Amino acid sequence: MSLVTLKDCYVANINSGIPNYVPLKEETCNISDFSEGTMMELMGRIDKAIKKLEVPISEDIKTHKVLDDEISSDSNGPTALKHLLQQSSIIGHLDSLGLLSSDSLFIEFGAGRGKLSHWIQLASNNDELIDFLLIDRSNPKRKFDMYHRFDTQGPKFERLLIDIEHLDLGLYQNFKNHKHIVAVSKHLCGSAT
Repeated sequence: MSLVTLKDCYVANINSGIPNYVPLKEETCNISDFSEGTMMELMGRIDKAIKKLEVPISEDIKTHKVLDDEISSDSNGPTALKHLLQQSSIIGHLDSLGLLSSDSLFIEFGAGRGKLSHWIQLASNNDELIDFLLIDRSNPKRKFDMYHRFDTQGPKFERLLIDIEHLDLGLYQNFKNHKHIVAVSKHLCGSAT
């Protein structure tokens, strides 16, 4: 596991929208300033607008065999099980779309501890032609990095600690080495959303 240096991909505010934009006072608000009644009314208006769109939203939960043993383990509490099921579904979708292919670079946004990339690596049978770039703005525990520290432990894993607001992926040198680029994320927060 290597750490990509911040200067390699940093461009201040590149993903911030309109450059040098300062919102007017009327354009900013704190959600806690609104009453419960106002919030309920707003949620009702949003629900009504969504129903008018008449866009069918279907649920398609998939699974992937790479997580079967972990999911069936009695050692998981409800929260851990929820995360495992979400990761299994994401990987199941990647597989059904043919995205677990060789010669790919997986970019995980909001990577946190790196669990999703860890499971994707196992689902892709430790393919040596697959690399991983884990992006997060903070320095988490990186609990799963221990599985990817050495060259003998499968595909190359790199971490980039940067806020997506300042991330210029076009400056990342490893793009040139791959036929496929696959972006994944299980959870994003902050400016990224």
